Amino acid sequence: MTTNALELETVSKRFARTSALSEVSLIVPDGQLRAIIGPNGAGKSTLFAVVSGVYPPTAGRIRFYGKDITGQRPASLVKQGMGRAFQVARLFLDMTVHENVLAAVHARRGSAWQFFRTLASDRAAIVEVEALLEEVGIAAKARVVASSLSQGDKKLLELTMALALEPRLLLLDEPTAGMSPAETQRTVDIVADLHERRKLTVLLTEHDMSVVFALAEEVSVLHYGGMLTTGTPEEVRSDPQVIEVYLGEPL
Repeated sequence: MTTNALELETVSKRFARTSALSEVSLIVPDGQLRAIIGPNGAGKSTLFAVVSGVYPPTAGRIRFYGKDITGQRPASLVKQGMGRAFQVARLFLDMTVHENVLAAVHARRGSAWQFFRTLASDRAAIVEVEALLEEVGIAAKARVVASSLSQGDKKLLELTMALALEPRLLLLDEPTAGMSPAETQRTVDIVADLHERRKLTVLLTEHDMSVVFALAEEVSVLHYGGMLTTGTPEEVRSDPQVIEVYLGEPL
């Protein structure tokens, strides 16, 4: 029997008189890499915000590995194994790459912030940080201050920090936004490798269709806050409705 990592049951979200999501149902099996696509304003960012606890849904239910998490806050969801990387990387810009990842390890451990200096001398934590930086391919930038990184490296650092939280489900919001073609390809390779080796469940939003079709096992399409269709990349890229409302032409 397949375990579902994430289930949305007729989830809606309203802001005043605006409906951002309308009765969205979605099932993401454990270990799947699923992409969410759609035009600007389709509801992708709102969907991520609702799933990750930033916004409570107006209606509907959300389950995470079978547990009802509807309305739970981000900190609670992180403890249960949900990690998120944002469209604009959220980092400690005045700290080094190594220190940023060390802070994420510290957060997972639940240590009080005043003990950060003690954690910095914790050999096990340091070894973990070094392994994570190697895994994501930015070990050479370990002593670089985060504010000095390229856009691509900032997003890879945020991805590393999310991995430090040991997530079962990883939410990636526009993981290649603002990247050069070389950085984009590097990110695609890293995400594909992490998904395969760690058996991570990944849910991502992305405007670059070459990235979507290179990574996703299934693709769900949002339109005006509702779920238009879900299918394999081949099915979605040739779907007349998707071509009409988003792709413009078969890809």
